[in-house]
Amino acid sequence: GRSGSGKAAPFAYLSRATPGQRNAPPMAEGTPLVKSVTKSTRAPLTTREDLQVRACVAFLSSSAEPADLPARAPDGAEVELRYKVNFETREYSARMKPVLLLPTTATDNGTSSSDYCGDEGFQEYAAVLEKKQFSGPAGAHPGDMIRWYVEAKGGHGLAARAPSL
Repeated sequence: GRSGSGKAAPFAYLSRATPGQRNAPPMAEGTPLVKSVTKSTRAPLTTREDLQVRACVAFLSSSAEPADLPARAPDGAEVELRYKVNFETREYSARMKPVLLLPTTATDNGTSSSDYCGDEGFQEYAAVLEKKQFSGPAGAHPGDMIRWYVEAKGGHGLAARAPSL
């Protein structure tokens, strides 16, 4: 959009969709965005297999160029995998770490994410839950259910999670 001065408005993500109405205010600097969270595993895990969960995370930054938005994690940002086993009330958590790839060209510094996140400024994060971490108080059993979501926290107390429910 354009302001009254004729200059282009700064590039921003809107806080909510407002079709047919005036635009909603932009999201705050440092707001995390989470997408592409692992939805399920292949065939059910056995009691001897670990579980890997991946997600794509970015943080909004007004200092980045539109082509570079969203931006990489600011200092102090955290990405956590939160999960429950079966119908336990206790919620467990594991810190997710950025996935760093080996350089593929002379100009690649090895910090880019894989094709999993695409080329939209998102960084791939992953956490591996070892079978002993999700076995619950009675131990792992075939058919145990593990429910999870990813929560990202940026600066100023801003947070996002996916899936949202």
